[in-house]
Amino acid sequence: MGRFLLVESTFDVGALRASLRDDHAGAYASFEGWVRDHNQGQAVAGLSYQ
Repeated sequence: MGRFLLVESTFDVGALRASLRDDHAGAYASFEGWVRDHNQGQAVAGLSYQ
């Protein structure tokens, strides 16, 4: 598995965590974010990553 995963659909966080489990690893960290429907008073039409 790669170091990051971008998805456009829902997924099971528990299953993802379990798939990453490794007794030699010291931690698991994740980030889950949502796009708000507005920004600076304007409707959000899209999102891009750089």
